[in-house]
Amino acid sequence: MKEWGWHARKGAWRISLEFGLIAGGLILVVLAWIAALIISMLNGA
Repeated sequence: MKEWGWHARKGAWRISLEFGLIAGGLILVVLAWIAALIISMLNGA
């Protein structure tokens, strides 16, 4: 029972880590897109 609990915690940690990487990647993409938009607006002005 103790072993199973440890495996469940390890799995949850791995899922949260993967979710964090995906969320971080999406945030970076959005920030890069906003930066590109601002740069193009500044260049156009």
